[in-house]
Amino acid sequence: MRDPEGATTTDIRDRDISRMGDRVGQSFLVIAGLGVIVLCALGADLFWIAHTMFFGFAVSAITGGVAQLIAYRRGLV
Repeated sequence: MRDPEGATTTDIRDRDISRMGDRVGQSFLVIAGLGVIVLCALGADLFWIAHTMFFGFAVSAITGGVAQLIAYRRGLV
């Protein structure tokens, strides 16, 4: 590489892919949040509410990362 500083710069495609992955991940987080609200309304045990929250965060992170990998592999089309 001729320009070692240019190897770490991001372009507009990187920012768009990052935003898209964040939106995909946040959508699953919203779904999990709605599930937590429903469990609270039904009076479920705190164990299930906490595990639903944790599962939502985990699924959000995993799907956001997978969506970014797919976008880098196939493009944003």
